Amino acid sequence: PVHGHGESKRRWMSTEELFKEGNEITIVHNHQPYKLRVTKNGKLILTK
Repeated sequence: PVHGHGESKRRWMSTEELFKEGNEITIVHNHQPYKLRVTKNGKLILTK
């Protein structure tokens, strides 16, 4: 879903949607892969 007004629209996604198939996803930024994962305590950790 997209929320916001005017020029500064931001895309919002729930962690339930992002992690529906597991507790880790790979995000590519500037051609570099990063791992985003959910810990056992429900925290998010982003690593290169």
